[in-house]
Amino acid sequence: MKKIDPQQAIQRALALRLHSALDAAFLAVSEQLCGCDSVTLDAAVKVIDNDQVLDYATFLYQSQTRQSLSGSCAEHPVSVESEREWELTESEACLARSIAQVAAEVDAQSHPRT
Repeated sequence: MKKIDPQQAIQRALALRLHSALDAAFLAVSEQLCGCDSVTLDAAVKVIDNDQVLDYATFLYQSQTRQSLSGSCAEHPVSVESEREWELTESEACLARSIAQVAAEVDAQSHPRT
């Protein structure tokens, strides 16, 4: 699976100006994977080709902090139990983590704490 450039994905997701940070992250990461300039949500689902990836990304985004999502999969490997429970390969689980990480950064930059 193609390596995601998180900073590029964050900038693209912010530029999309969507209400949902998770949707923006999903689109931005999908665009990188397909090498496209722009994709719809339907097209992004086809690029990922596994609903469990987005479901796991959503779970991670909702259940973990921005800080806990920072870093790579090499630094924070996905547990075998999580892979098995979510029926994901290691690369799919890392892709979900990347989506959640981008979403958390977009959320933080769109809604900075005062």
